[in-house]
Amino acid sequence: MKKVLLLVVFCAISIISKGQSYCTPHWQYPTTTSNLCDATHHLRLDGAYGSIDDGTSDTSGYVDNSSSIITELVSGSSYTISVGATGFYGLGYQVWIDFNSDGTFDTSETVGGLHSTGSVASSFTIAIPSGSNIGTHRMRVDCEPYYYNNYPHLPACANRSATASYYGDARDYTVIIDTLYTALSFSPSSLTFPTTYVGATSTPQTVHLSGSYLVPATGSVTVSAPAGFEILSGSSWVNSYTIGYAGGALTDSVSVRFVPGSAMSYGGSIALRNGASGVLLVPVSGTGLILCSGT
Repeated sequence: MKKVLLLVVFCAISIISKGQSYCTPHWQYPTTTSNLCDATHHLRLDGAYGSIDDGTSDTSGYVDNSSSIITELVSGSSYTISVGATGFYGLGYQVWIDFNSDGTFDTSETVGGLHSTGSVASSFTIAIPSGSNIGTHRMRVDCEPYYYNNYPHLPACANRSATASYYGDARDYTVIIDTLYTALSFSPSSLTFPTTYVGATSTPQTVHLSGSYLVPATGSVTVSAPAGFEILSGSSWVNSYTIGYAGGALTDSVSVRFVPGSAMSYGGSIALRNGASGVLLVPVSGTGLILCSGT
């Protein structure tokens, strides 16, 4: 499974690189040290899977690491970029992700950065918008002394003949935008309970959950039942409980029973939620019946 996943990822990267030509930034005085901008040690971003830890030697002012440095990010989540800053002046940073993969880093594709006021900073935050296009995209990080250009006005493609970008550095990486439920599945696809008398409970049925390469790698799934149904948590029947997982994998089962309170048809879904990342719905249905006593 892992080999297949990696093959798909690298095939996607190959398709992007062949189909799109990204601009190359130019500065009058590119970075002359070995790291991103001349006042930093390296750049690091810990994604949901994989990390960017870049101390690539560079004297040209631009390095395309998109084929070699890859991380996975979750739609609707935020991440910290560490830049290990040192030096005597502040640096402005700006980050773009080409969500529509059209070969251009648009202003609307800025996901974060650092607006420097002259002091040296060591980290900043980027945010992946909810509903972002799922898939493989290119990310660019630009760094310049704050007194030339500052966030959010750094150019994605600096040109020394067209802008006041004298010093700077830029790096490109590959990011995979994902959601929790890309690799999570359940069976059966729905549960139908037999007619059950009001005040009684049905025989439980089971929903089986299976997931691998989940993002984030450590998290939890909240399971909720609609009116007329209950789920088993330990030894208690409840309306909602949480299943934790780690290592990006989840194998579990959810026991469901029908407990009608009225003589009517019931319908709804068992909901599997992980924050704002998404929701899976397992349809459930059943009919409540009143038991009449003779006189």
